[in-house]
Amino acid sequence: MSSSSIKDIVKEHFVLIAGITLPLALIVIFSLARMVTDAAVDAPQYKAVYAQLDPGTYVNGKFSYQINDGRLNVSWTGPQPYQGQVPQPQPVMARTNVIIFDPASGQRSQYVFEAPNSQLPGTVPVTGQQLPPLTLIPGDQAPDGYTYNSDTYRYQRRGIFNEVFGGSRYYDERYTIGKDGKTILLPLQDRYSQFTFIGWAK
Repeated sequence: MSSSSIKDIVKEHFVLIAGITLPLALIVIFSLARMVTDAAVDAPQYKAVYAQLDPGTYVNGKFSYQINDGRLNVSWTGPQPYQGQVPQPQPVMARTNVIIFDPASGQRSQYVFEAPNSQLPGTVPVTGQQLPPLTLIPGDQAPDGYTYNSDTYRYQRRGIFNEVFGGSRYYDERYTIGKDGKTILLPLQDRYSQFTFIGWAK
């Protein structure tokens, strides 16, 4: 194909070609900028510690997570019924999963804690797996400057073709830690389960 034919095709379909190439170019530019930012910021030195209610737990109550002297205590608040709620006839197991995520390696460890009788009133200890001998630090910010971000909703498109041509979009829950523009997603056991950020582990 001659160069003149190529020029004619470009002139005739300029709008279509621009509509395809410009979004792709922007995606490449933003991806390169993200890579540069990630390379410029030090990797996290602390592991993120958080919890998710087990998807099979459908009871009215709440788990509480407290760090005392570097150790995690997990308790169950007991039933917290809303007005007009019918009490559950049988005790139900309440279960939560405490997750320790190492963002530097991508490794995730999960520990299960249970309240055998969710109908007991007041705060009660729960049974579960022992965490490894780590020193835990409470709070949203780690000593290395990484911060848990709780603005969890982000408008998402489904795939690169939707990015270019439009299409179905949805709100996605995002739980992240970040520093100086570098953002790391926290892996979830279930996207819709109750999430609680606890702190950090060294």
